[in-house]
Amino acid sequence: MKYLLCHICYYIKCKEIEIKEVKDMPEICRFRGIIISINWNDHNPPHFRATYSDYEVSVDILNLEVRDGKFPNLQLKMLLGWAAFHQIELLENWELARENKTLFKIEPLR
Repeated sequence: MKYLLCHICYYIKCKEIEIKEVKDMPEICRFRGIIISINWNDHNPPHFRATYSDYEVSVDILNLEVRDGKFPNLQLKMLLGWAAFHQIELLENWELARENKTLFKIEPLR
């Protein structure tokens, strides 16, 4: 019984950490199941993260290349097309995030 309670407490604590980490990464756009966010004061080069279902990628904002992660082909094409159209806004949000300032929402893909 003690082991079970410890396991449950550990699970709950892990979920609290996950929730905090997601909360600390502001969402700047959402479309067709893709969620785009930028970390506060993250390392260079400028990049954003996108999630879709169980997939996640990190995309370099300057050259619009996937830095790491995996995404389904169709969603990746939509994501990179959206990013190309909003590259300046992504860079502006990157700078705001580096200064721990409030980020703005970017228009989703229609």
